[in-house]
Order: sequence, then structure tokens, then C-alpha cells
Amino acid sequence: MNLALFDLDHTLIPFDSGYSWLTWLKDAGRLAEEDYAPQSLAFARAYLGGQLDTDAFYGFTLSFLARFRRRDLETWREDFIATLPARLPKGSIDLLSQHQEAGDLCCIVTATHDFVATAYARAFGLDHLVATRPATTGPGADADYTGRLAGPPCFGAGKVEQTATWLGARDLKWTSFKRTWFYSDSINDLPLLDHVSHPVAVSPDAPLRQLAGERGWPVLETAHPHDLRALRS
Repeated sequence: MNLALFDLDHTLIPFDSGYSWLTWLKDAGRLAEEDYAPQSLAFARAYLGGQLDTDAFYGFTLSFLARFRRRDLETWREDFIATLPARLPKGSIDLLSQHQEAGDLCCIVTATHDFVATAYARAFGLDHLVATRPATTGPGADADYTGRLAGPPCFGAGKVEQTATWLGARDLKWTSFKRTWFYSDSINDLPLLDHVSHPVAVSPDAPLRQLAGERGWPVLETAHPHDLRALRS
């Protein structure tokens, strides 16, 4: 069995998952665009420039969970999930299917908080997810969100650490696999790209595209179908 890990935003999907959730809330009449759009754009620019203030970013994104009751959020998420299949790229679905048919253990590893990331994991039919965890007011399934993090974010080197923790909970470790894959669009994911045996750049940002060229890493474009057979050679 091999291990296949996938970034979410601008990798499996060609847009930002957190922003899509906030936009859905706006369209449902639960947010105003000015509540989130200007700051979201500023954070996106900082991320692309490698200057993201993660404390400020997560304080902002998690505040939208803390605004509402958990039970309402869970109900709304079901409606949100129903809108997602039409937005999932066929190339990404095919890529996941090829890994699954090969018997690989597949997991999304994303900096997005797990309330939103879970929606996309379910839409893709994936059982495994490593994501940033938001804190709640208690242990129950109905416990409201506090607007704070429950531990370090799943970002940068944190993706390596949290993936290792996830593997360990399944009595696995990195050396349990002959081949390990990670698909990502961003130079911010370099720690995990460096950690796997088969890094793949997907519609990469300029720094990652340059690095992939220097190191001979495969580059996939989300506008085109992905063919795993070519990457396995």
C-alpha cells in the first residue's frame, strides 16, 4: 500500500474552500459580502507573497464559526455539501480514483479548518482528512465553536507533523509505505513536498513552479485531466 496526500485549495479544487463557504453563507442571507471579502482578499495576497500572519488569518476565519450555533452550522453545511459535486474538477476526481483503485491510502491535508474541509472530503468521497482544528466550548458534538484554534494550524511544517500524528493513530508511520505522494499548488507546502518520495506540483504558484522545474518534479495543471500512470513511471 502506498500513501497519497492532497492539498485542497487550488489543488483538488481550483478555488479557495473557505471563501466558497463564506460566499455560500452570504448567498443564503447569513453574511454580508463586506463582512469577509476585503479581508479575505488581503489574506490571499499575503499568502501568495509568503507573508501570511497565521494568527490573524485563523482568528478571522474561525470568527465566522463562532458567530453561529453549532447545530445551525451543521444543518447549513449539509445544504452546502449538496452544491459541491458540480464544482469538483473531473481531473481531480479521476486522479483520486486512480489512487484508490491502486489501493493507495488517500488523505486530504489542508490548512483549511476542518469544519469546511470535511464538506469537501465528503464531496470527494474521501474518509481521511488532516486539517486545522477549531476549538469548541466542550467535547460534545453540539458544542459551539469558540473562534480559536485547538492546537497548532495544519500549515507549513505543521502538515508534516500532523500527518505523522494521523498515521500514528492508525499504527502507521512514514516508513510503512514504499511510495508517498503529495500534490500541492503552493511553495508554502514545501516541508511536506520535501518529505514525500513523490512530490507533485499542481497548477503551482511561481516559486513552486520554478522549484519543480529545477528538481524535475512533475507538474499538473487543473485545467487538464490527470493521468497517474504517467507519474508512476
